[in-house]
Amino acid sequence: MEESKHVLRDEFKKKRLDQSEDECRRKSKIIIEKIRKLDIYHNSKTVAIYHPVFNEVDLLELLNDDKTFCFPKIISLPNAEMDFFEVGPGFKESIYGIGEPEGNYVGKNNIDLILVPGLVFSKSGYRIGYGKGFYDKYLNDFGNPTIGIAYDFQVIDELPHGDRDVRLSMIITSVDSYV
Repeated sequence: MEESKHVLRDEFKKKRLDQSEDECRRKSKIIIEKIRKLDIYHNSKTVAIYHPVFNEVDLLELLNDDKTFCFPKIISLPNAEMDFFEVGPGFKESIYGIGEPEGNYVGKNNIDLILVPGLVFSKSGYRIGYGKGFYDKYLNDFGNPTIGIAYDFQVIDELPHGDRDVRLSMIITSVDSYV
């Protein structure tokens, strides 16, 4: 299973990187508007979001909405542990080159919705990320909605998944929504 996940990671990293900046921007705007129309987003006070890298869907325009936003921050690299924090004074680059927030810690029970990045998603709600397990570990006991954010080509029918892989509540792309 790990070998097939590795192959999918490589394939979808390349596909995502092959998109132009204009294409990423156009699709990101469509996805943002779809998110804003969701009741679960509208009813959420605190939303966990991510800092986009490597042509990920850019949701940072959502920061203009009247909500509290928090971003992931690595707590323990060897244990694949992360938590969410408010932006605070800004972002500091992590070991992976991702902007991490410098603000206050936000407890799991204070987050109403998590918008989750990934490399490839299944229509049934599973995802493959970069393979370190940070999101799956965090989401394992998270009880509120989780939405996978993807470009349309990142969603396929089936994905290999195991006991530690967490199923998301839904997937949103610029074309469709799943689950």
